[in-house]
Order: sequence, then C-alpha cells, then structure tokens
Amino acid sequence: AGCMVPAAPNYNPSAVVSDGSCLAALRATGTVATFGYMASCFTFVAAADAPPPLVATAWGAEGAAAQPNGTTDATGYYALRYHPSQRGLVQAMPSGADGQCTDVLLGSTLRVPLLTTASASMVTQLTTLAALLVRDGGMEEAAASATLVAALGLPPQDVWAFDAFAATMFGSPAMQAGDMLWLIRQLQVSVAVDCLGGAFGGGAYGTYGSYGAYAYGDSALAIDPAPARAAFGVLATMLQGSKGSVVDLADPLRLLELASGIATLIGGADSMGAATEAATACAATNQELADAAAAAAATEAASRRPSEDA
Repeated sequence: AGCMVPAAPNYNPSAVVSDGSCLAALRATGTVATFGYMASCFTFVAAADAPPPLVATAWGAEGAAAQPNGTTDATGYYALRYHPSQRGLVQAMPSGADGQCTDVLLGSTLRVPLLTTASASMVTQLTTLAALLVRDGGMEEAAASATLVAALGLPPQDVWAFDAFAATMFGSPAMQAGDMLWLIRQLQVSVAVDCLGGAFGGGAYGTYGSYGAYAYGDSALAIDPAPARAAFGVLATMLQGSKGSVVDLADPLRLLELASGIATLIGGADSMGAATEAATACAATNQELADAAAAAAATEAASRRPSEDA
C-alpha cells in the first residue's frame, strides 16, 4: 500500500493499493520581469535527471514539453507543479503557445531565456546570473544572492524575491533611488548580453537575428544564440570572482573582459574586432543608464535635505 498518484512527492511506483497518503505536488510560482512584467512566456521546471541538454548545463529546451510547464499571464505570473525529482532550474523562454514573451509596459520582447530556482518568486536578468552561480558555481542560494548584490553594487535585497519594478513604481514612497538601481542593473545586464551576443553572431547590436526552434505542440520554442548563453555564464563567473569589488558594466574594459570570455567559450576569436567595437557601444549605453540612476539618487538626496536641516 502507498501513494499511487505519480505527481505526488511521495509516489510509490510499487504500490498496488492506495492508502490515502499522497502529498500535494510541489509548486514553483513566481513573476517574470525584465523592466515591467513579461506576459506569454513559456516557463518550465527542468528535471534534475532529464536527458541532455537539460543536464548538460543550466540551459536547455529540448524536451521542455515533457517537463512541468505553463505560460505567464498578463502580470508575468506563472505557477508550475513539479515532482521532487524535477529540481532543476525554472526557465522562462522568449516565446510560448500564446505568442512572444512581451514586456506589458514597454512592449519589448524577451530575447534570451531567463533562469531562476524553483523556490524563487522572481525571474529576472539578475536571477539568471544568481541561478548560474548556484547551478554552475556550486553556491547556496543565499550566498549567490549576496555575491551578486555585492558585485553589482546594489542595496541589500534578496535577488530571488525582490520585485524591483513593484518597489520602484508602487513603493511607499515610490521611485526610491535604491529600488531604481535594481531596475538599472537589470537593464545593464540586458544591454551587455544583447550587445555582445550580437557581436558574436546573434545579430546586430541589440537585436538577435533568427533563432533555432524546437517544436512542441502547436508552437515553436525560440532558442537563444550560444553567445547570449555564454555572456550570462561568463558574467556570472566575473561576479563570483570579483572578491568584493564592483563589476562596472559601464566600463569598456569590463565588457572587453566579458567579450574575451565569450570568445573563449564559443571559439569566436575571429569576432573580437566586432566585439571590441560593441563593447564600447554597450558601455556607453550602460553609462547613460548609470547616469540616470545617479540623477535619481541626487534628486532623492536633495528632497530629503530640507527636512534634515529643519
């Protein structure tokens, strides 16, 4: 006797009689956001013991339809049931059965998959880096979050749970510089990955060309170019090795370091000329974002000064 429901965490495949002991399936729930919330993103929990490529690296889409999956709603929310054996990373993909994964505020579409853990409540560019620190860097979730916060010069928050968009737009008070800085860092990571991914064959700067596609059901799953995956992986390694210093994504030299790491991973040395040019352009864009964050901080400080002087 035992639990005869396959989806239950305590499923007993040898049981021939149900004893009513089945436990509820585990749930991974969260929100996908890049700046605003992302709707129509195909999401799934990768099985920890799935066949390659799901176990080859943190990334993978082949076989995704066989994993617990769903699509984000208009608020970027997903809810996935999964079995304890499926403790891989949650992945949010650029397209799903309902169309392109799209920022409901800006109208921009997701270019590359994003990652998080099954226990997290957010999926962002920053959780993608932290998830790689967990999966490929061997770090615990709390340590990965702390490492990312320190290496990107962010105010302390839990990367797995902090909703920077909600805090910035709807906090009390709203538009606080520290909350805005989290949004700025998300965008800076996107710029770096997008620009350098383009330089190594993903399309023009900021724009990816054609994606490969794995078909499942009635839809096709867009796969990110290898340079974008490499960019996230190299950047995560840079954060892990920062040893207390801030990795400035507006520094052309840092982006050249990132480009060199991508070239090493994908064998793209022939593209380093284009990558050098792209790194300069990426850094300039990220500096504009950094300037916006600095201006917000200055405005906030000025607004506080009269009350402090009173």
